[in-house]
Amino acid sequence: MKKLLLLFALFSYQSTAQKPIVFKEVWVWEYTDEDGQKQEMAIYHLPSKNYWLFTPESYGSSGEMISYILAKPNGEYTFAFQNEHRKKLDLQTVKLNFLAPKPLPPIGQKTKTFGDTFLGFPLITGKEHKGPGGSTIYLAPTKSSLLPILYFNSLEGDAKIPVHFPVTLPGNIIPLEEVENGQVKYTFKFKSNTEYWVYQY
Repeated sequence: MKKLLLLFALFSYQSTAQKPIVFKEVWVWEYTDEDGQKQEMAIYHLPSKNYWLFTPESYGSSGEMISYILAKPNGEYTFAFQNEHRKKLDLQTVKLNFLAPKPLPPIGQKTKTFGDTFLGFPLITGKEHKGPGGSTIYLAPTKSSLLPILYFNSLEGDAKIPVHFPVTLPGNIIPLEEVENGQVKYTFKFKSNTEYWVYQY
């Protein structure tokens, strides 16, 4: 995925004349796939409403026939399905109950910076914590609630993001990197401005 392309991305899923929801940011993590190859996972964000948008750039081919999944901070996820017989998308909404987060795991001495200032956002400094299964995880506070991302793989269905984040974290904490047995499982690459819109009906 080319960073510069993300800066000027402009996409549209059209249906009726209703105003679109325009996502202003894209957050990108890099992860290592089952073949040991590095891949990128992109998730779109609308900070003013704390909406998140998952597309095939997020869940890959695991969500066949799903155009996008819109997630709201109250645990509501709206699935937009392709329909072979109609121009409109079929929408289906489910709601997850986000559990009360556990306290953050013990903190270590190390810090590490993540991001890319070229894209207009400051670097994020993560602090070392003990992760699940004895791994090392870098965490940092953020203004946005990431609970819809942390819980995404708890949804029923085939669509799954390739990064498995801990669901016990507080919503205002971003998982920046996790290292297990010396191998980096995922790392936060950058946040970028964009315009990516979807229509609902």
